[in-house]
Amino acid sequence: MLGRLVLLVTLAALPAADRPSAPAATAQPGGFTSAGLAGWTWWRRPEFRAREIAVVPAGADDVPSRSGHRPVRFWVSPAQVAAGRQHAKLYKEWAVRAPETGWHGDDGLPLERLPGDGRDASGVYRASFFIPPRMRWTHAWGNVMQFKLVFPSGGGGVGSEPQWWVDLMDAGAWKRPPRRPDGTPSRSGDPVLVVSNWTERRADGRRIDWPRRLVAPPVGRWFEISARVAQGVGIEWSLDGRPWFLGTAEDWPVGLTATPTHPAADASGWIFGVGLYGAPGRLYTDEASFTPPG
Repeated sequence: MLGRLVLLVTLAALPAADRPSAPAATAQPGGFTSAGLAGWTWWRRPEFRAREIAVVPAGADDVPSRSGHRPVRFWVSPAQVAAGRQHAKLYKEWAVRAPETGWHGDDGLPLERLPGDGRDASGVYRASFFIPPRMRWTHAWGNVMQFKLVFPSGGGGVGSEPQWWVDLMDAGAWKRPPRRPDGTPSRSGDPVLVVSNWTERRADGRRIDWPRRLVAPPVGRWFEISARVAQGVGIEWSLDGRPWFLGTAEDWPVGLTATPTHPAADASGWIFGVGLYGAPGRLYTDEASFTPPG
């Protein structure tokens, strides 16, 4: 299980002066508990309000308990989207090199390093999700799980770049949407999950094989998304333990490696994120974890 899970909410360059200071603090046990969001990195951000990211009692909102844990609710309303706050998400950030190696999270503790030499993001990343049974998904996309690279941007600040991620999309947007878990056809308004990356930025016109990246998640019960990362080689996505899509470094870089936008492998941080970003709705998560190789 992750020793500490952390919250980071900025997608753009964030000046060092806006980073949290490092007051003396004691970390709460990892996981989602009534103590709050201990274990994630940045959760005290002004753009988030208590209703948008909240630890809720088991059984609240008709969400069943999972292993006796208290889940986290991500809530994005149409008003939030209209106000430009279309995200409610948690990020775990590992420090790779300066400036992140000098940063402290909102718990007052230094950012953790990746295992080994601190520059290998390989391992298995997991998170459990719950989609309310009455929620219809009619939006173009909504990000629920992602990996990001963080790069210095000058002046002590940083910028971040999505690498691989999973979106919720409307089944009605596809000519041949995947079948639901019970074998029935998906219909317009049913949520489907799709694996994405920045393949569209490639200059060689490589085709994106979207159908293989689509899967229909269970609705009204907990399910798990996992990603097995082999840095520089590939990333294997699974749904409830069943292989879903295998992406390779030929499709798009995997882990702390050079990208077309950053030819040098100069990443200063690595991020694993869960939540809801890009569209209104409610989503719940629990049991997020990272297991390094070996």
